[in-house]
Formats: sequence, structure tokens, C-alpha cells
Amino acid sequence: QYLKADKPGQWLVLSGSQAFINLIPQIFPDHMGLIVTPNYSEHERVWTSANRKYRKIKRDNVSSCMFEPNTVVILTNPNNPDGYIWSIEYLSNLSALLNKNGGILIVDEAFADINDDLSLAGKSLPDNLIILRSFGKFFGLGGLRLGLVRLPNKYYCSVKNMIGPWSVNALALLIAQYALKDKEWIKETKIRLKNDMADLKKLLIQGGFNIIGGTDLFCLTEHKNAAELNNKLNENGIFVRQFDNSDTQMQRLKEALS
Repeated sequence: QYLKADKPGQWLVLSGSQAFINLIPQIFPDHMGLIVTPNYSEHERVWTSANRKYRKIKRDNVSSCMFEPNTVVILTNPNNPDGYIWSIEYLSNLSALLNKNGGILIVDEAFADINDDLSLAGKSLPDNLIILRSFGKFFGLGGLRLGLVRLPNKYYCSVKNMIGPWSVNALALLIAQYALKDKEWIKETKIRLKNDMADLKKLLIQGGFNIIGGTDLFCLTEHKNAAELNNKLNENGIFVRQFDNSDTQMQRLKEALS
């Protein structure tokens, strides 16, 4: 019910969403990868490790892109790390465009639990659109190693065989079952996360950070002393992800040369 499945077995359960990400180059051996950036770095890593052809494309260039035949487009909604939201209408149109030339659209919805309106779950999907969900983000149970993927029928059996039997232990499945049915906790947690993020942003702004984007689950910021602050936070047991803003660096170079 939580994922709005209209029939049993519509979602394939995995040992974490990473398990599916690792398999993408194998599932589509005749396709080229196209990773929409910015994005979760693991998507790029697995294509590199598999020694498979892929390229990256900036989000702003997707609408004008001339897709090659048999392209697997990978994007995250809401996006990681800036929280950008792709509309359901846009994603539906993109999958239809790709479908004309043997293309596949993979939508990583790892952070979609905070807003049901963002998700393609429960929608009638074409046979070239795949949804990936994570159990560790919103529910805070990453240690369960539990993820889910909704696949078109033509890929379901082959992916299930790749994963093999008993990929998720019984205890993890039992805990997930209780969590997904706890409507009151889900409702209260969404409210709490929204309030907590508002408080966090106020604290960050007071500390000299500029808020770039994010969701109620994470916040992307910039600071003139980012590297120094990253080290200081790590020393105090507060771990953050650090990103290089290549666009800013290119702008600085352009200004210096002119």
C-alpha cells in the first residue's frame, strides 16, 4: 500500500538500492549510459568499474539532447545533492522520447518518501521506465540493506535471476513490513523532518553558510571556508559530504583570463 502497488510482486526487493545500481551495466549490456548531473556518484562509479561506455550530461542540457539509440538515462528525483525536482509530466515525456529509439529511463527515487506527489510509484508506467527506491533514507534504517525496484515485465525475471534467492534476510523484511504499515509514524516523521530542516537552515545561515538546495532529508550549502569547516566538523564526529564546485572554478578562470 505504501508504494501503491496494484498487484503482488510489482516491486522487486533487494539488499539495498545499491545492489540494483551495481547491476545496471549488466542488465543493459547493449546500451550506453547517460548520467544526468549533478547526481549520486555511485552511478558513475559502477559504469567505470564495468568498463562500459557512458557519458555525463548537465541537467539543463537534457531537454535539447539528441539521444543516441539504446541509451540508458539515469537521474535522481528529488535530485541528489541539490534537491531539484523533476515533474512527473517531464519524466513521462522523456521516457516516451527515449522509447522511440530503444532507450531506457531509470529514476532513482531514494529521497522521494518525503513527498508522495514526487513519485512515479502507483502510476501506469511504460515498458522502458524503471523506478528505484531506498529504505535507508526516510526510514533511517540503512543497516537493514533493503531497497526496491519497479521493473517492466520484460526485465523482471532476468534481474531477479541476477540477484539470486534469499537476497534479503527475513528479519529485514519483517521490520520493513511494520515500518511501511506505520502510517502515524510516517505522518509525524514528515512533519518533524520539515521542522528540523527549517531549524538547521537557520543555524547554517547564522554560521555563514549559503543555502543552495536540498530536501527535508539533506541540505546543500556553500561556504568560503568549506574545506576548513569540513575538517573541523569531521574532528567533532559530524560528517558531511564535500563537493567541488567546478562551475564556480571555471567562472573564476574565465574572469582571470579576461
